Amino acid sequence: MPSKILIIKPSSLGDVVHTLPAVAAIRDANSDAEITWVINPEWAPLLRGNRDIDHVHLFPRREFRGFGAPARLFPWIRETRQLRPDVALDFQGLFRSALIARISGAKAILGMSDAREGSRLFYTQVARVDRREHAVDRYFKLAEWLKISGTGELRGSDEPDYASAIGLAFTRGCIRHQRR
Repeated sequence: MPSKILIIKPSSLGDVVHTLPAVAAIRDANSDAEITWVINPEWAPLLRGNRDIDHVHLFPRREFRGFGAPARLFPWIRETRQLRPDVALDFQGLFRSALIARISGAKAILGMSDAREGSRLFYTQVARVDRREHAVDRYFKLAEWLKISGTGELRGSDEPDYASAIGLAFTRGCIRHQRR
């Protein structure tokens, strides 16, 4: 089992919330693993206090625009290179998320077959998913590469946080099916 796991799902609200059950299952199967999540700053409060996540690595995408972008981007790249996970799971499936996985120095990069923008070129393993399936089911298929068992559960923050409350309310309205 990998001891350092990198979750890459920088945005958005619904996508981050849909990823939480798969990450809970990864934690359940790898209780001693160090799990880091790459996320945009505006969505980071959703992970605050979540016991399935050990570290949050911010991806300040908006800061990487404009004239001063290189001055802000290069320090972020240096920091990201220090992550060195055993495995990175690209739940976003875009070129930039796969590039983040590569920059991190991950020994293995796992992604889904419905990934876009050439991101599959960075993957060492590809989980076959059906684009018509619910996002939660697709994300579980990616997590299954880490030999998870069970269905995972949605675990929110122990802290009273407005964004977490929104995320949990959103999930309760959107995820009403049982995983097969």
